[in-house]
Amino acid sequence: RGATMMDDNGKSIVCWYGVATSTFEEDEIILKANSYLMASSYDLLEALQNLLLLHSNEMEGITPTPEQWYEAVKKGEKAIEKALKY
Repeated sequence: RGATMMDDNGKSIVCWYGVATSTFEEDEIILKANSYLMASSYDLLEALQNLLLLHSNEMEGITPTPEQWYEAVKKGEKAIEKALKY
């Protein structure tokens, strides 16, 4: 049993084959959620790295501006929203 998930442009981004342990509808939901998580992984990593950089700078006495914190948090929120899009 298998399933394929397409991106918004119709390109196959995930293909899964395995033992049937759930309904097709459940598999489709899980596959879709995983595909969004994988598609957003770079954005999530980049947002976390940016937040950690600001925090590290702050620990070294280089105080980020409120605007830098705001932008970093907004970027993280957008990445999380993308990952939870399903």
